[in-house]
Amino acid sequence: MNVLIIGKAKTGTTILSKLIENAVDNTVYHMEPANANYFYKNDFAKGKNHIVKVIFEHWSKSPHLRMCLLRNELPLKFDKIVFIVRDPRDELISRLLYFIYPHMVNNKYNEAIFTKWKSVCQQKETQLGKFSFIQMMHEFNGIFNTQFDNQFKNGHHFLQFAAKQQELKQCYVIKYENLIDQKFEGIEKYLGFNLSPEVDQNSGALGRVSRSKGYGNWRNFFTPIDVRMLRHFLKPNKFYGFNDWQLNEKQIINPEECSLYLEKLKEAALTKDSKINKLKSWISKK
Repeated sequence: MNVLIIGKAKTGTTILSKLIENAVDNTVYHMEPANANYFYKNDFAKGKNHIVKVIFEHWSKSPHLRMCLLRNELPLKFDKIVFIVRDPRDELISRLLYFIYPHMVNNKYNEAIFTKWKSVCQQKETQLGKFSFIQMMHEFNGIFNTQFDNQFKNGHHFLQFAAKQQELKQCYVIKYENLIDQKFEGIEKYLGFNLSPEVDQNSGALGRVSRSKGYGNWRNFFTPIDVRMLRHFLKPNKFYGFNDWQLNEKQIINPEECSLYLEKLKEAALTKDSKINKLKSWISKK
């Protein structure tokens, strides 16, 4: 059985795809192919079950090819297609905090930039009610020269897209929150086999991307100002009604899920860079 898992970054695609991989024998795991060429250049082994994890926005420049993938018009055909969706409020926080890893992988490490962003995260940890998440995003945009605010628009588009595919009965859609709560009944019925929650989330890619292993973080990160501003950007959809904006009475942000998480990502990025440099050095000597 070939299974395609598709979702936005930081919405649980890794843990879901690993759960499915572990439940199927004789598998080949494909990590985030970003274009159609991958499916034409690779010789997919016959007699194997292929588990493919795709990040929705990686295909944004070629949406027609993304549709070809979903319609089984590329060389590798899928028996099952699973979408995963997540509350955009939690997704936004996860994306913001994870950004430093791909930034360091794609650019040379800059101690000043890292330290400046870490200090912003530490400020959020110690000034919960005073330092808004919107202000945190503005600081982020200034440090990394981005427009992170656009993530709201992108998130709404994906939720609409997933809902449309579900209406067309082209896929199964699981909510991230149900994944965390191990509510597998619906997806197991769709796939035709059971999922075991016994996956090591502290090793490999899972160890790097894993942060809070929960949901509802926005109740600690957001301030009343954030609620007043952000609720106008999030419109109700098939998966989330956004009627509940209640913040935690006692807000706590664990540094291991914020500033210390950045340190973990920094170590992972530097380790990956070191391995790449060693490989380049070995190749140059050949």
